[in-house]
Amino acid sequence: MKPISGVIPAIPTIFKDNMEIDFDGIENCIEFAIKSGAGAIAPMLLGGEFYKLTFNEKIEIINNVSKFRKRIKIFAGVSEPATFAAAKLAEKARDSGVSGIILMPPYYYPYGKLENSIIAKHFIDISNSIDIPVIIQDFGYRSNMPLKLLKTIAANNIAGIKTEGKDSARRIHLLHTNFPDISILGGYLGFDMVNELNNSSDGSITGLAFLDILSGVYEKYRNNDKTYIDDFSKIQELLGFEAENLKFFVQIEKKILYRRKIIIYTNVRSPEPEMPGRMDSKLNMILDKIWI
Repeated sequence: MKPISGVIPAIPTIFKDNMEIDFDGIENCIEFAIKSGAGAIAPMLLGGEFYKLTFNEKIEIINNVSKFRKRIKIFAGVSEPATFAAAKLAEKARDSGVSGIILMPPYYYPYGKLENSIIAKHFIDISNSIDIPVIIQDFGYRSNMPLKLLKTIAANNIAGIKTEGKDSARRIHLLHTNFPDISILGGYLGFDMVNELNNSSDGSITGLAFLDILSGVYEKYRNNDKTYIDDFSKIQELLGFEAENLKFFVQIEKKILYRRKIIIYTNVRSPEPEMPGRMDSKLNMILDKIWI
């Protein structure tokens, strides 16, 4: 049986007005995830602004979210540009009792013969330093990872692969064919989740803002309840809006969570482009349509 399935939200990192972490806000997000039927939670991914956090803040977040480990599975993002730092973070995550880790390739390496061997060693060294499942984030220097590289890495304690991009459904079919014993997860904010499920995904790592609807769609799909089509259609315009404006997706997610009364701060840390007012108006118009 594959170890990872369901809809797994990327938990946002909430910041107060002084840009310190609002741990109460993070906990509110996790409570919402549990209530909404999440298959697990994933703090400190791109949606959690991991690249804007200090190493000590990441340790604090791991300590904070680990208190939920008896209520829900936790897959902590531990991506770092340096193998040593990522391994230390992975070890801390393991010691805190999380279910597993999620790891991106070092994003500054383009794929190539020499670079692929370095990237493979990065994953293998980290996965071999712990004894908990590892999910590969199938994205790196501007593209998906080469299949040969993934095969080299997948032989080392890899439990899942999360893929990205507009062509994720086709990619999921390819990964499912080549890695039948590994959980294959979609992403892309949940925008193409149904198509991904039709191509044999085991679930999806999505945003948090509409997890309740996405989790319901997943369960209905698995139970052959065709009303999932109507449920998914309710949020397709919103997910499309997020997908079209990826550089603002963290801000969009936080604005929706604020409107849903899950968080009280919508701050994002710099560097971050300011979301234009016209986009904010468009977002509110879409949310008004779905009564949020």
